[in-house]
Amino acid sequence: MKPIRNKIFCYGCRRPKMLFETQAKADNFIRYNGDDILEESGKAPVRSYYCEICGGYHVTSNPSVESGELLNQRDRRLIEAAIAFKKKKGLAHEKDVEEYKVLCASLHKRLEKVRALLLSGELADAEDLLDICGLEMEALYACRFKDAGKSKGIKEKIEKMADALSYAKEAQGASGQELPEIDSGCVGKEQRLLSSVGTNIQNVKRIDLLLACNDTQLAGGDVQGVAERLAECRNLLTKVKKDGKKIVKRKFMPLIERQEALLRDLKKKQAGGDHENVVEAPKRRGVRPINYEEYRTTLLSLIERLEKIKEAYEAEDYDFCDTSIGIGYFLLDDLHVEDDNTDLIKRQFDRWREVIDNL
Repeated sequence: MKPIRNKIFCYGCRRPKMLFETQAKADNFIRYNGDDILEESGKAPVRSYYCEICGGYHVTSNPSVESGELLNQRDRRLIEAAIAFKKKKGLAHEKDVEEYKVLCASLHKRLEKVRALLLSGELADAEDLLDICGLEMEALYACRFKDAGKSKGIKEKIEKMADALSYAKEAQGASGQELPEIDSGCVGKEQRLLSSVGTNIQNVKRIDLLLACNDTQLAGGDVQGVAERLAECRNLLTKVKKDGKKIVKRKFMPLIERQEALLRDLKKKQAGGDHENVVEAPKRRGVRPINYEEYRTTLLSLIERLEKIKEAYEAEDYDFCDTSIGIGYFLLDDLHVEDDNTDLIKRQFDRWREVIDNL
């Protein structure tokens, strides 16, 4: 009877054939089973040969070695074609994977930017960028290669940012100190994000209001309360939370510094004709007459600020340190006094400036 063990489908000859691990086993099969096979089917295997496609030995009733070599060449061509196809398919797959990864990275970067814009109160820019994220999400779904878990995660982040944008718009339109209520379903990171967005928008609105008030007064030559409002603006900048801080500082610091410069100029002009309650300062380095009470109060304020900078540094609140150093320099400049006391205080601010800049 014709054995049926070890049969596989050979893609070279396109039919089932027996596969042997070694040529010796194939030859033994011919020796011990050839007669039975001849009697049963009218033809018997007469030689063994190595099949490159199957990676083992088959037996055949075709005695021609030349014919066998032609068949081997055919098999080699099939193998080369299969390898080339696999390589091409692999390269195409790699390209699809790379395209998917690039889109994912782009979306993550854009969503980080959206978050920063929301935390800085730049809602129009955040909304525009979120629309672009929606378009990129469609492109992500159109990729041939997909990671379902990763795509789902990115989509959920986009939806959370859209919810945060809606909340931010409510907070921006709210009057007074009241913030919109955060949905009870928001917990963890999402709840903390909405809370930070609301607080930051309140601070930004307050800074806008203070600077607008200063603009009106400075335009009319009135300096009353301007310095206090500028100090409050700098203090509010330290309270802006998380990723929005850099954008808010970039927006408001030039405006604050411009108003500080205008305030100094106005005070110089006004000081020219005001000699009430003044004492003569020590005659060194061209120091002008100063108001002693103002001088004393400012020095005490600067010393207290240096102590607060030290406490903030120990608490690792470096943003507060940075802002307080800027306020200190402003108060020193505004005093218009150069003596041993102001020199000593300025050197201490210089040392703190160097420490913070080197972080």
